[in-house]
This record gives sequence, C-alpha cells and structure tokens, in this order.
Amino acid sequence: MKLIPAVVLASVTDITPEWMEARGLRGLLLDLDNTLAPYRVGTPDAAVREWIDKMRGYVLVVLSNAAKRRVEGFCGPLRLPYSARAGKPSPVKALRACESFGLSPRETAIVGDQIFTDVLCANRAGMLSVIVEPFKRSLLIDLRRNVMERRYIRKGGENG
Repeated sequence: MKLIPAVVLASVTDITPEWMEARGLRGLLLDLDNTLAPYRVGTPDAAVREWIDKMRGYVLVVLSNAAKRRVEGFCGPLRLPYSARAGKPSPVKALRACESFGLSPRETAIVGDQIFTDVLCANRAGMLSVIVEPFKRSLLIDLRRNVMERRYIRKGGENG
C-alpha cells in the first residue's frame, strides 16, 4: 500500500553512513518542517547540524512543501540544495531532484514526518520511504498521528 512507510525511525539523525550503505542509498530527499527542525524554526539544533556534516558524502536535498523564503533561509547557511513548494505527494519534484543529482529512485530515500505527503511521495516515486517522529509535537500532529497515521506507521517495514 502506498501509505505504508518502508522504514520507521525516531529521528533523521538515526540515519548513518552505514545505514545508507546497507541499503545501497546515495541520496536523501529531506522534509524540513518537523523533520530537520521544528515548524517555523530557522536553524537546526546542534544534533541535526552535526548529522548534516557527517552525511556530506551523500547527496542531501531538502524537499519541502513550504514557501521558498522559508526553505531558502534554512538551507542557505547550511549549503544544502533544496526544492521548495515541492507539491508532495506528487513525485514530480522528487524525481526531478534525483535527475539533477544523477541519482536513480532506487538509490534515494525520502525522509519526512507525514504519511500523506512524504511517505506517499516516496512510494509513488519508487524511492525508499522513511518516516520519523515529528521534531516538535503539537496537539494537531498528535491527533492526526493517533487517528489517521498510526495504523500505517505500525505496518511500516523495518524499524531502525
């Protein structure tokens, strides 16, 4: 089913070079809000910043539905390429990002916090779908996860 994630992780920082190698991955398309930083926070915390530095041997691209100004402000200081207003769950911009960086969908994962955008986009594009716990929880996120998403997350493939 297109809504079931292949991998369920606690955080984006659980992804390591060893994890990437074991899955034959060369690139990650990363959601921004509640995946790399809390919603409306302009910079990542120290753990995510260290993780980005550690993962520099891989293609890292931020693929966000947020406005260009938000994404550009976050990615610029980190020297991360990005695609804003990505239109997820449509796979068009995800596939375009792969092509731009010489990646095939099979060697790319989309990492995000939402089933109905990130996971669905990855699965439609033929990429590994990775869902993480939201960076910052809110009542709305908790309600949506408990009511609509938990059943799909529980069916997800590997954990970790």
